Amino acid sequence: MPSTDWIDTLKKHDVTLSGDQIQQITQYCFLVRSWSDFASLVSVGNLEHLEELHIVDSLSLLKPVTVTVPEGGLLFDIGSGGGFPAIPLAIALPERNFLLMERSGKKISFLQKVIGALKLKHVSLIHGSFPERLPEDAPHAITARAVERADTVLMDITDSMPENTVFLCQSGDPRGKIDGAMFHVEHWKDNWTKSGARRGSLYTIRHREDETVGK
Repeated sequence: MPSTDWIDTLKKHDVTLSGDQIQQITQYCFLVRSWSDFASLVSVGNLEHLEELHIVDSLSLLKPVTVTVPEGGLLFDIGSGGGFPAIPLAIALPERNFLLMERSGKKISFLQKVIGALKLKHVSLIHGSFPERLPEDAPHAITARAVERADTVLMDITDSMPENTVFLCQSGDPRGKIDGAMFHVEHWKDNWTKSGARRGSLYTIRHREDETVGK
């Protein structure tokens, strides 16, 4: 039986989920484990510790997302794969909208199953690749947690992202890789960073003419 230590970890970082939300995440993790072999969702070694490794890390973005995406706003997740971080965030933030892009047909089928089973009416999908396909509406924030060719995707995102969109970058330090005169890059440091509960570093990227994201 999966551990519930992840719930305590979230509480230590001031994230409290309702009973219904915990049940949704439990159901989601069950679906990930059930579909992972078929759709190559996560590595075999991570399946046992799915909650501690992937759910906690996904929800470490709660504050950055709530700061950058207003209620009714849109988060665009590129290369969603098994749904991290977008699905846990969508469960925790039902008042925001989520658009997930994935090129794999098997993974899209899995995500459709998750959206239907968990009744996530505020989550929609694009079956395709970035930047060949782009959302019709400008998102308030972009995530791309586990994309391949991270440096190439970084350039594609900064080349195409609207001026008022913030990229929550988790694919390494982007400073020196993009035009510093055009983009403001901020290393997001918080208790998640200090405790090591967030995997890797988080940087916010936005156009220079926009205000810096507040903490």
